[in-house]
Amino acid sequence: MTRITLPLAFVAACALASSAQAQTTTTTSPIASIAHYDGNSSTSAVNSVWYINKGDCNQALFAGSEPAYIRVNVGTIIAAASLPQIWIGTSCLTATNRSGSTSATCAQAVGGTAAGFQVLNSVATIPITALMRNQVLTTNEAYNICPASGNITLSFFMFPASASGDIPSTTAIEFKLTADLSAPGTPTVSTSAPSGDRTAKLDWSANPDLEAYSQTYYYAVPGGCGSIGMTDGGVGADGGVGVGFAAGSLPPVNDASIKTGTAGTNGHAEISTSALGLADYGDSAAVGLTVRDIAGNYGVLSNIVCVTKVQTFGLCGSAASGSANCPRGCSMTPSGAPARSHIVLVGIALMAIIRRRRGART
Repeated sequence: MTRITLPLAFVAACALASSAQAQTTTTTSPIASIAHYDGNSSTSAVNSVWYINKGDCNQALFAGSEPAYIRVNVGTIIAAASLPQIWIGTSCLTATNRSGSTSATCAQAVGGTAAGFQVLNSVATIPITALMRNQVLTTNEAYNICPASGNITLSFFMFPASASGDIPSTTAIEFKLTADLSAPGTPTVSTSAPSGDRTAKLDWSANPDLEAYSQTYYYAVPGGCGSIGMTDGGVGADGGVGVGFAAGSLPPVNDASIKTGTAGTNGHAEISTSALGLADYGDSAAVGLTVRDIAGNYGVLSNIVCVTKVQTFGLCGSAASGSANCPRGCSMTPSGAPARSHIVLVGIALMAIIRRRRGART
């Protein structure tokens, strides 16, 4: 038998290569969904980017329940009921970068010690609080997923913890998350006194700094026209408190007394009066528009207008309810019905036509 002896340097190089390969085994882009603070869910990425917003970050800093979280597919890499460790940075796969508290390239997140962090059926539910930085870095805000302002994109590595508490270096779940804390622009409602029977029409213009993929929403307070600008002390769309329903204020969220829905993206909205909480003719609601961007940030409310439910009759009523002038030869009573004098004149004209035709036959 011929014995082959490999050079020691070659063996060492193979061992190092094997170790390096083990440390770079990751499963990337496993985010399944994000549930935002205001209850809206993201079930897919926008342009391959997963976002959290200012409301998510603000709420994460408050004591109590944590409604903002992400769901990450972990397969068999992270065992159920385990408390995996999460690290933030660019070189967290290297074990030496996960030691000490002043690493400039990797820092440990709060991870499994955060309330609500759980792994079930191959999915990790991770509250935003679990992604907060757990160690002080020399780079200050560089690895803070909720910075003071602006946008930041970070890479996260989730390692399965062994029974002894050691961090294995063979496998990790990697995902990226972008925090967008910038509010979108504010639209302007150009319809001064919208009204309608089944629907009310609102025309609005977009602010030039509106972001792409933005969605416009209406917020309405039934019976609120006499108290536009009131303060309701509710919770704002950015997670703050003490907001009011007025132009320039953030819209309240999760408030059952306030009606809300989409208002289109083309500068024109037809909103159902029933959706505004208007049941009877003469009922009114204070209505304002706001914009929600792709990250879920809300802009402040537009100018507030009073929408009224009115009874309409035919073409003229429809025109008047849309704040347009009646067609020529048509008039309206204050209640929305055609003027009685015009009905009489139309009746006399019809009778004259009928008599003329009868006379022509004889």
